[in-house]
Amino acid sequence: MEIIDDLNYETKVFEDEQKVLLVEKDAAASAVAEIVEPELALEVIEYNHFLLKGDIDKKQKILKVMADKFEVLRSELKKVNKDLESNTGFLLNKVNIRHNNIEGKNAVPYIQNLSKEELEEWYDETYQMLLLCMLEYDNIKRTEKVVELKKIIEKC
Repeated sequence: MEIIDDLNYETKVFEDEQKVLLVEKDAAASAVAEIVEPELALEVIEYNHFLLKGDIDKKQKILKVMADKFEVLRSELKKVNKDLESNTGFLLNKVNIRHNNIEGKNAVPYIQNLSKEELEEWYDETYQMLLLCMLEYDNIKRTEKVVELKKIIEKC
């Protein structure tokens, strides 16, 4: 069962039908893991693992790695979904991920007063936003292909 969990899957048991299904725990995480480089894919899946519950230091490190990938996509992403790009950048810069928002020149009083659990919730929200950004970016190419197909078909 540990291998199944490590691969971002879980079992669903249907006693009445005597069936067991193997299903993804987080389809977005799996989808992103398939479209990013292998090193980042491991980080994406690892973040979602139950063993990281409460480990905000490890979550912060993974989010920093994902933030580097986000920066590469940012200008193109801004063209198709400005709000998603802006909100994700805001979270990365203001909830103690990229910058020390607990103390020093980048301190944010609201963030300083969050409990570890509340900060972890914001990390989890940021993780979901980063997944959305990567999926949205991947969809840019797909959308361009559909637009080209429409042009071809309309000429016929």
